[in-house]
Amino acid sequence: MAAAPKMNIHETVFEDHPAVNSILGANPFIDLQPKQLLGTLVELGRFLTSRPDSVLSRMGQLAIDLVQIGFGNSEIAPAASDKRFADPAFTARLASA
Repeated sequence: MAAAPKMNIHETVFEDHPAVNSILGANPFIDLQPKQLLGTLVELGRFLTSRPDSVLSRMGQLAIDLVQIGFGNSEIAPAASDKRFADPAFTARLASA
């Protein structure tokens, strides 16, 4: 019978095992190359510049909503059934504190 190969305790053999990868799932930060990130940003830029009217109208509405939220005049609110926002800290105005 052949002897089992000696393993160095400093080797990271488990990282390449398929079972480990299937348990842990995909990690988007492993081997993220700046070239890939730049390529994605360029693709996003192309997509956004192909629809400038839609992007500008959405940006304008976002700016209006953010200003209204900042002044406390916004109608945007979570659903009444959403218990995550039940704490008074979410409804109290900062100016009254």
